[in-house]
Formats: sequence, C-alpha cells, structure tokens
Amino acid sequence: MVDRRISRIALAGALVFALACSMSAVFEKPELEFRGIRIGSIGLGGASVDVVVDVYNPNSYRLGLDRFTYDLTIENVRFGVGEIEAPVSVDGRSTTTVRLPLDLDWSRLGDVGRRVLDRGSVEYGVSGELTIATGFGRRRVPYAKTGRLSVLGKGDRQ
Repeated sequence: MVDRRISRIALAGALVFALACSMSAVFEKPELEFRGIRIGSIGLGGASVDVVVDVYNPNSYRLGLDRFTYDLTIENVRFGVGEIEAPVSVDGRSTTTVRLPLDLDWSRLGDVGRRVLDRGSVEYGVSGELTIATGFGRRRVPYAKTGRLSVLGKGDRQ
C-alpha cells in the first residue's frame, strides 16, 4: 500500500515536472516597439519625459510585467536609466503601451540638439530587462531596441 502511494506521488511529480518543462519551452519573449518620447514637464535644469514603448505578448496566455528596467541612449549619448516596478499585464497575443519615466539633464542635449536641427531625427537605443510573471514562474528577459526617431514625433523609423 505504501509502495503504491509512493509510486503515485512519484508519477504525479514527474507529470508536473514534464508539464512545467514543456510549457516553459513554449514561452516566447515579448516584443518591444519604441513609440517615442513624451515631454511631461520642463524646467531650468532639464525635463521629465516618458519613454513610450509598446509591449507585444506573442503567447496565448497573459504575462505580468513585474519589473521593467531601461537605459536610453540618443546619438550614442547615455541620457538616463530607470526602472518601474508597478505591475503591468499584457493579455495573450495583445499589445500594451508602457510609459517609462525619465529625467533629462539639459547639459546632455548640446550635440544631440545640433544633430536634430541638421537631420530632423536622431538615433536612439533603449535596452534593459523585463521581469515577467507567468503561470510557470518568473523570467528575466533582456531586450535591446535601436532605431531612428523623428523630431516630428512619428516614432520609430526602422
């Protein structure tokens, strides 16, 4: 009788482990699309902005973004880093817009400002890491996105 219980427990444990492994294999990383930068407030020393990104969940199940770190560069100049820990849900095969707050210092805008005036756009890079809650546990997913941003606010050009 004890041997049967142990066998059943072992079998149930093996099935749960196999299911978790197979579900883990079907996890697809979310895709990010840079939408632009929105100015919140402007002061003498700088500005408060939101880096706006769309997060697409290619999975059939909901993902919870527990933590979102980010590092913004413009024309290869590091403008700032930040993180949000407010949970954001992204339904399966859906897109959610996320605003990432960032404080900019005017002293960093000199060269970038001239490039904007010359070309009408700038190259950007956004990178960081997402901490994602799934039904199968938490995952840390690095990301990096580069492209060209029009000063007219039309977003990513690549």
